[in-house]
Amino acid sequence: MQKLKHFFFIFSILFLILCLVIVNFHILTSYIIGSESMGVDMIGKRVICMKSINYNIGDIVVYDSCKAGWCWCNSSECLVIHRIVDIQDGCYITKGDANPVTDPVICLNKNAIKCKVIWGV
Repeated sequence: MQKLKHFFFIFSILFLILCLVIVNFHILTSYIIGSESMGVDMIGKRVICMKSINYNIGDIVVYDSCKAGWCWCNSSECLVIHRIVDIQDGCYITKGDANPVTDPVICLNKNAIKCKVIWGV
């Protein structure tokens, strides 16, 4: 019984440390979908995303359109949540699931991508 108490105590401490690391280093972030581009039923949905070094076709990513050369709002950071539909010469081509055409970004590179959606869509 004593070993079980020690296990739960150590597990709790490690879990708390993991949570603090995740929060402090912004490993996980949440965003709310604010437009119809991913589908009308997606407006207001919260997504959880994680920083990544690897992005593939089919991944849904959050990117800063201003860093990608397509700043569509009056802010220093205009976030877009769209799906990667193609990769050409290191450039990611993205599109909202409900949009008929791809985004007008000439070359979306890894520097403009903030994170990959891992939950919520």
